[in-house]
Amino acid sequence: MPVRIPRKRLEHWLQVLRELRDAAQRLAKQLGKVSVLLHGSYARGDFNLWSDVDLIIVSEAFNDIRPLDRYELVKESLPDRAEPILWTPKEAEALLQKPAWRQALRRGVVVLRDDYSLTKLLQRIGAKIIEPEDLAKKIQELLSQTTLIS
Repeated sequence: MPVRIPRKRLEHWLQVLRELRDAAQRLAKQLGKVSVLLHGSYARGDFNLWSDVDLIIVSEAFNDIRPLDRYELVKESLPDRAEPILWTPKEAEALLQKPAWRQALRRGVVVLRDDYSLTKLLQRIGAKIIEPEDLAKKIQELLSQTTLIS
């Protein structure tokens, strides 16, 4: 039996992925060195109408800035519904090894940009790493091969 997926859902997923890739470029111009990771329902593909877009953004630009004030640096570069977690590289290295993050990222993380080589750490902790190009290709294949519903 073919999988039935709403066409609008797949098109929306592909559009969000494009917006996030553009946002990662804007963040690099704005912050300099940066790593941008997509996790949660948009990385796994089980998002719904109310899902936010879960991001981890790592940059040295966040050093010496209170965590609650960091959002001011990035908010103009992010698409709607983005829910960023903003870490320094040191914070990322420590926090990504915590059991809760290890578990969350085992189901999928899309590495949109990786100036801090977090991919190596993600591999060590057993994260399921998804390349954005591979995800876009998968979505395109679903759009062409799946019985789509309106």
